[in-house]
Amino acid sequence: MKINAIMTIRELADYIRLHEHRAPVTEATSGGRGIRDEQEFLPLAVADLRLQQTIVESPDQDLDMLIHSADHPIPLSHLTDETLIDLHCEAGSRNKALSRLAKLAVAAGAATSYEEFYLELERRETLQPTVISRGVAIPHSRFPNARLFRTPKLIIARSACGIDFGATDGHKVHLMFVPCAPSPYMHMRMVAQIAKLLHIPHLIERFRNTTEVRHVLLIIKAFEQLQGLS
Repeated sequence: MKINAIMTIRELADYIRLHEHRAPVTEATSGGRGIRDEQEFLPLAVADLRLQQTIVESPDQDLDMLIHSADHPIPLSHLTDETLIDLHCEAGSRNKALSRLAKLAVAAGAATSYEEFYLELERRETLQPTVISRGVAIPHSRFPNARLFRTPKLIIARSACGIDFGATDGHKVHLMFVPCAPSPYMHMRMVAQIAKLLHIPHLIERFRNTTEVRHVLLIIKAFEQLQGLS
């Protein structure tokens, strides 16, 4: 797959499955300069990072609009299972962690190619670390597609020691949520659900302190019952 360093406004709109004129391009996403037409460009890393940050930092009511934007919301608990959860993801480096995540994805049937998924994860982190805050990262493919991910799945991994993802705050990553989505729109809906899940007070600590994989699923299902998603 060809990797481009820039993204046009049309490509940005396609990335989130919106019409061009509705693409959320602002002075913030364009580095403080106005965007006049589709011939202007955004750095791809900035666009991807801003989209992720916007979703993660959005208020719950805005996340609800994205989560429920289809007739049949897909709860995260339906997208993960014990084969997709790793509570002992200890790795000496970020790339070793990404390799482990890619191998887990293929072994569990979430991805079709270890090599392609690993490269996608590594390239995305090289552009900009996917750390969102509080020791949590959302490693992901820059180009969600049905060839690499035939059905939506969610990988959840935890590292007790922490992994250096190059976060600006210097903190190590202890929790990783890896959306495996067959389309950009599904990817954004999954990230919205992850973001809202992480808004729950003390939930990150519960994920970090749990001792059994089944407890991770119980935490997610309890959240979904409160949100009417189960």
